[in-house]
Amino acid sequence: MPYINYVELNVPKAAKSADFYKTVFGWDPQPWGDDDYLVAQHGEEPGIDSALRTAPDGQPLTVAIVTVADIDASIAAVQAAGGSLVVEKFAIEGVGHAAYFKDPDGMIVGLHQTGDGSQ
Repeated sequence: MPYINYVELNVPKAAKSADFYKTVFGWDPQPWGDDDYLVAQHGEEPGIDSALRTAPDGQPLTVAIVTVADIDASIAAVQAAGGSLVVEKFAIEGVGHAAYFKDPDGMIVGLHQTGDGSQ
């Protein structure tokens, strides 16, 4: 079953925000697939990973990322149910694929599929 795997915090400057969250919560965000995409893994503690990403438009936004087995089937299901793609499917080198959509109410949600489709 698809599940929220991590939360992506789109921020004006990822490195600056990484310092803030490290000071406040002890997170240690590390580059993941791109130097401007940082992930603080939750490790053995309960919870989900947190990503810090420099927002393309500079505006803060929190996005839940849902891990799915088949991103193409999930995109088709989103569109069939009245949602729309915000960012078309793209490859993340060494990681898998991602896309972003809006649900019928305008909520932005991310999709993530690992490289081989396994969850």
